Amino acid sequence: MELISQSPLPNPVEISRLAHDSRPRFRRHLIVENAIVLPIAQARLTESDIVRLRSAMIQRRIAHMQA
Repeated sequence: MELISQSPLPNPVEISRLAHDSRPRFRRHLIVENAIVLPIAQARLTESDIVRLRSAMIQRRIAHMQA
C-alpha cells in the first residue's frame, strides 16, 4: 500500500486506453474458462475436491485482506 500512495496519480486517458485494450484478452479468457476449463472441472472434481478448493480460496482471500 505504501508504494501505491507514493506513486503519482495515473493519467485517466491512459487508464481508459489500457482498460479498452485489455477487453478482448479478458473476453477470450472468459470464453476459454467457460467453454473448456469449467466443464472439465465439473466432470473431474469430486465434492470433496470442491470443498477443499473453496476453503483454500476463502483462506487466500482472508489472508490478502489482512495483508
